[in-house]
Amino acid sequence: MKSIVKPSSPTAPKRNSIWSISEVGNMNEVAFHGVNVMLTDGINPDKVCVGDNPTWERLQTGVDELIDITGDRHHVFIEDFCEENGMLVVCLGS
Repeated sequence: MKSIVKPSSPTAPKRNSIWSISEVGNMNEVAFHGVNVMLTDGINPDKVCVGDNPTWERLQTGVDELIDITGDRHHVFIEDFCEENGMLVVCLGS
């Protein structure tokens, strides 16, 4: 994973998730095009709005928010994203 902010930086965001998608080279790139994109883990009913045309960085922040909401600290590895029923589903592993 290429980080935008060095982990040792005081401005680095606190991360609950660990990025496991090696194909992404630029975290500032738009990941999915759409308006009011909703992110879910597909298991829990909770959803997080990641806004319009979210970047990979915003998606990771959304996953961090989902982990905070669900409390699932075991499945934290971001393995994939897919579109399903008008929502963006993140696949998390352990």
